[in-house]
Amino acid sequence: MNEEKQTLSHLDLFSGIGGFSLAAQWVGSIETKQFVEIDLWCQRLISQNFPGIPIHDDITTFTSQPGQFDLFTAGFPCQDISANGHQKGIMEGTRSGLFFEIIRLICECRPRYVLLENVAALLSSNGGRDMGAVLWELSQIGYDAEWQVISAGSLGASHIRERLWL
Repeated sequence: MNEEKQTLSHLDLFSGIGGFSLAAQWVGSIETKQFVEIDLWCQRLISQNFPGIPIHDDITTFTSQPGQFDLFTAGFPCQDISANGHQKGIMEGTRSGLFFEIIRLICECRPRYVLLENVAALLSSNGGRDMGAVLWELSQIGYDAEWQVISAGSLGASHIRERLWL
């Protein structure tokens, strides 16, 4: 059986320094088409490491078209979820509340896949209501979710740094 490998078009939201896009290169068959990152230092680094790929600087003004991307990745802000942060939770008006911009963009584009990353504290933030909000919002727009907490230490790093992958 000779099947052609399909290349997925990738939108990297809250890109940081482009970790999701680097992983996409390693995997192959995933092509990053656009970054959305507000931090100027990160934008410069992304431009150096991924030349020619557009970078939009504000998720609240970014728009996409139906079917434009097959895959969204996002490590959305954790400042209001993290035990070391503000602990205001995911709600409109907080940095972590920018999660709702991801939902808006998913509704616009309807990607086949969405991969989210955040601190493990998302599971317990606001008594679990923040994770419930994430799952509720995704389910309301027709997406099912699975999640796992993975420690950097379990992958050979010298620190724990637990992250929730959804």
